Amino acid sequence: MIQVFRNTPVDVLAGGELTFTGTKFRKGSTAVLNNGGIDLNCDGVYMITANFSFTATAAGDVTVTMQVDGMLSAADVAVATAAAGDTVNVTVVSLIPVRKCGCSPADIGYIVSVAGTLVDADAVVTKLC
Repeated sequence: MIQVFRNTPVDVLAGGELTFTGTKFRKGSTAVLNNGGIDLNCDGVYMITANFSFTATAAGDVTVTMQVDGMLSAADVAVATAAAGDTVNVTVVSLIPVRKCGCSPADIGYIVSVAGTLVDADAVVTKLC
């Protein structure tokens, strides 16, 4: 189990990654913060709840998509509509099966569709089985 966060704003380009900067809580080593993303180190099923506060540069939909090992996951997407300069909250809840059989960890990240400022972020990862 791990809880990660970001509490310092950062500008992000359209298609850019939304990163975490710190660990609030961690138990065990099945999930770790690595280069702004989350690594899942053991086989199993994980539940991830990720929350992002994002200020959009232009009006429109703010879409946040999870990526697993660099591949976007069409099933793990959340959308909020924002006016230019508005801050919206976007939450992505996912169940992720990991079957690595001792190979490299599964790398989890989040991509945003529009340019703006990531105000803050947090995520909780729990290994279910």
